[in-house]
Amino acid sequence: MDNQEIDKKEGEQSQESSQDSLDISKLKIDSSQINSDESQFVVFNVGDEKFSLDIDDVLEITHLKDITRVPNSETYINGVINLRGRIHVVISLARKLHLIEKEKTEDSRIIIIESDEERLGMVVDIVDQVLKVKKKDIQGVPEIINGNVEKKYLKGVIPFNDEILMILDTSKIIISEKSE
Repeated sequence: MDNQEIDKKEGEQSQESSQDSLDISKLKIDSSQINSDESQFVVFNVGDEKFSLDIDDVLEITHLKDITRVPNSETYINGVINLRGRIHVVISLARKLHLIEKEKTEDSRIIIIESDEERLGMVVDIVDQVLKVKKKDIQGVPEIINGNVEKKYLKGVIPFNDEILMILDTSKIIISEKSE
């Protein structure tokens, strides 16, 4: 598996109100370098866990912004942000997945995801890298997974070095927001 480190300065746009955002199109590995049997994943940390998202589900990665609290909302909902005129619900992925929530740092980010035209922001501790993965290396979620992360939010795992990266299912995270 090849990987491409994210240069946190690269991809930051200088346009008004998007100057703190990372342009996902600049993170994607050139399509001429991706075979049809490969996928790209954004790798990030939440608490002590490493997760990944299919890069096609990620619209944007932005620095933490002022989040407006929403009264009487679920405890994992941080509130809403205005991103270029569009309002996004922002959740604490740590609280949503029942993980240890770390103190926010300058490395903390909001990842904006999309599934079926629904969008959601997720606060993560750090965005680590973009991986190019052979589709044959992606495995299903093992039946015995019984840890902190509910299996329903996972759609697979990727063996990477000496670690296992859990692939989050963006549609399940977004659907759970609409139904709760």
